[in-house]
Amino acid sequence: PPYTTQPSTAPGLLPGEVNDYQGQSLTPVNVYIRYLIEHPDVAIAGTQHINRETYRLGITGLVNNPLNYTYDAIVNNFNSTLQVGTLPCVEGWSVTLLWQGVPITDLLRQAGVSPNANTLIFLASDGYSSSLPLQYVTQNNIIIAYKMNNLTLTNQTGWPLFLVAQNQYGYKWVEWLTEINVSNNSNYLGYWESRGYPNNATVLDAQSAALFSIDPVVLSVAAISIVAVIIAVALFFSRRRILRKKVFFQHLKCTVLYK
Repeated sequence: PPYTTQPSTAPGLLPGEVNDYQGQSLTPVNVYIRYLIEHPDVAIAGTQHINRETYRLGITGLVNNPLNYTYDAIVNNFNSTLQVGTLPCVEGWSVTLLWQGVPITDLLRQAGVSPNANTLIFLASDGYSSSLPLQYVTQNNIIIAYKMNNLTLTNQTGWPLFLVAQNQYGYKWVEWLTEINVSNNSNYLGYWESRGYPNNATVLDAQSAALFSIDPVVLSVAAISIVAVIIAVALFFSRRRILRKKVFFQHLKCTVLYK
């Protein structure tokens, strides 16, 4: 087996699940499922139920040879890769899981990517979509996973395939994946991006992430307060200038009258 630890029998873990990999602790799958239940908006159209026999993963767009992979072909015909990855949701929760799957570059190699391509658009069975730069995918060996913590994905956890968008916020992690479209549209906006989320979803450092997580209402109030202070200071100095001019002319008038 590719694991350095045997499946655990610890309480709360599912049969066959691992809870650490190479000394790194993993979030139990049941904890991830609990987060999904607590935040149903993660799935824009509810849990998807995809037919294994008819399922195909399409590789489309700017390729020499468009392809349609069956689930079994992806699982059995490509070298498997293991990655520990943390999925951080912008709603404030995160999970660290062991993902097993296939590098996207291996799938693209068979299709033959056009030199004009710069973006990969990922589409799901529920109409969800997002995009990532092609360079990011190749340089970071990004995978599409069919297992988490040694367990095959279920309908609830994203079967058949889950995009593992390392170091990206959760809305870039596309589950129930059905198509990878190779594109030259670097400005493509996915489901949440077209609703105001930034297209660049790279996870920020701790200080920046704390700022990112501040309630927008709080940020708005703070911004209004700062503007109010600036206006007040400007008015203060403006009134001082007017007062000085008034005093000067009064003094000048008195001087003329005295003479």
